Amino acid sequence: MSNPIAQSLSEELRKRRGELSYAQFARKLGLSKSLAHKLETSGEGVTLDTIYKIACSLGCSLEDLLGAEAVRKKRSRRG
Repeated sequence: MSNPIAQSLSEELRKRRGELSYAQFARKLGLSKSLAHKLETSGEGVTLDTIYKIACSLGCSLEDLLGAEAVRKKRSRRG
């Protein structure tokens, strides 16, 4: 996974899922089980609306979810 934002999202979702099953976590996020699994394993292909929905469901900021450092790294690559 080369996209630092996708990697950060994936890691954060794994951390926040904890002991919940994918089905339980997906219900908590308001997503399908397959989408929750996809995001946790790759973090790629997600829309801004979905990221916002996840952040609201988890009660965290977008920065918490995406990782401010990852956003800075991605921005600096554009040169």
